[in-house]
Amino acid sequence: MPGCKRAGIARMRVAFLLLILSGCCCGWLFRKKDKSHNCAKKRSPDEKPYFFGTTNLFCMTYSYYFRRPKRTARMPTLKPIHSWIQYDGHYVEFGIYHNYSKPYNYSVSIERPAVGDKCNYRLQQTPKGYSSLGIDCIKGCARNYMRKYGKYRLFLNNCHVFINRISKILCHSTSCPSWCLFNQTATNGIG
Repeated sequence: MPGCKRAGIARMRVAFLLLILSGCCCGWLFRKKDKSHNCAKKRSPDEKPYFFGTTNLFCMTYSYYFRRPKRTARMPTLKPIHSWIQYDGHYVEFGIYHNYSKPYNYSVSIERPAVGDKCNYRLQQTPKGYSSLGIDCIKGCARNYMRKYGKYRLFLNNCHVFINRISKILCHSTSCPSWCLFNQTATNGIG
């Protein structure tokens, strides 16, 4: 009987995995397609490109928790990624700390993405879109993101959701959204 019990557990795990994967695939397949603007084409000369980029999530976790040199070269078997946006020379990202309730669970840097000094990162070569918004607007959106959308959630409010929302602002907004202008840190007494 122990073999039957293990087989049942294995089947449940496979069914759970298939359920998760089908949810991800169906979400992609039946997503809304916004055709109001084609952000991939420059609409005016003052628009600047923005790019998506990725960092290996295992490396980020390793760098934050252990901060020691690698002993041997390794090839991870799974490669989850952390996503960010590069706009006007700045790397903008969300969900970078492992204490996700921190008031500063975002980063804006001109040098590289978070832990880019320890982990490989990749910037896509083709712009995802163009925008004429100022970088201060996007910094404000990153700073006030948790106030508007809530704290980090693994499936519902992660780095990928963040860059899609910021991309939508960059693509469709002609002026900075009001929630991006509000200084959250001044009212919370932080900083």
